[in-house]
Amino acid sequence: GPLPVAFHEHWAKKAGDRIIEAVLVTHPHCDHVEGIPPLQAWQRTQGHPVCQVWAHERVAACVESPFQYRRPFMPIEPVAVDRRFTDRERISWQGYQFTAYDMPGQTDLHAAYATTIDGHKVVFSGDNFFPPQKWGGMGGLSGYNGGHPDLWRGSITRMMAIGPEWVLASHMQPHPYRREDYEAMLQWTGNMSAAMHSIS
Repeated sequence: GPLPVAFHEHWAKKAGDRIIEAVLVTHPHCDHVEGIPPLQAWQRTQGHPVCQVWAHERVAACVESPFQYRRPFMPIEPVAVDRRFTDRERISWQGYQFTAYDMPGQTDLHAAYATTIDGHKVVFSGDNFFPPQKWGGMGGLSGYNGGHPDLWRGSITRMMAIGPEWVLASHMQPHPYRREDYEAMLQWTGNMSAAMHSIS
């Protein structure tokens, strides 16, 4: 269906008459991509340029062909991806430099994008990382979504190497990156992986 009136009101309040030029997809879940076709349709009715869809190559194929994947929470319709990025590829947009990363965690088909905003290094992390008060900081992992502690451990290590100041998550407010939180996640994933191997 169409985007709710509240979306347009909120956008106008925060961004004025700026047009959305591109949507950067972190993962293919319905709550992250189903709003793209209505947004593009609305832009057409307003005579605006239609926004492009950008995604890491690990995510793009699933966004375009969701029914070829046996995963929960897939979008109800495919979404065409205009630009695909390889791992660690640099992306330029409006003076910003983004780096695309393969970042499995909450689901194995997941990406993240790092950039610097107003002198602060940030990572758009999708649903992989939450502040410690949310599920004890372990909310990014879901076996039901295809996530696995060994995969998530690699992404945690990658985040620690990036060392952002802020983590911009999809379901929570931006929160500061604290290395000790990620060290705790590493310990937790190691314990969880060992427990899974023991059970199996």
